[in-house]
Amino acid sequence: MAVQMCLVYVVSGLYKVQGLMWQDGTAPFYVLRVSEFNLPGVSELVFGNDYLVFIGTYSTTLFLVYFPMGILVPRLRPWAAVVSIGFHVSIGVVMGLTGFALTMVACDLVFLSGALETALDRAARPCAAASPSRPTPSWRSTGTAASVRPP
Repeated sequence: MAVQMCLVYVVSGLYKVQGLMWQDGTAPFYVLRVSEFNLPGVSELVFGNDYLVFIGTYSTTLFLVYFPMGILVPRLRPWAAVVSIGFHVSIGVVMGLTGFALTMVACDLVFLSGALETALDRAARPCAAASPSRPTPSWRSTGTAASVRPP
């Protein structure tokens, strides 16, 4: 799944780099004026501000082109996933594409699954130490009854 997502992001970024509106920094201005990609009251704030349009254009392009590097390098993966979640949430808020944004955030959480698992294990350790009669939670269990200790 990671390779497929990286391919989608790189191809999208490279096609954007070739477009004249993405090169001159005006692409979000035109996209946000299309009624299907316009969230009333929010989109106008963005396309009415030249700096936000400029920042939106180049941050989108940089993110799309360099996201695969962040995912393929394990130490950068959590940071790349957090940036990607922010990117997709902003698409949902500014463009009103909440279904797309939520789907992509769910896909981004796959990249954080290892970090979330570690964080949950660390959070569960103090609880398990304080209550010896309770089983130690195992987030890595196979989901079978044999993998859980009885109380």
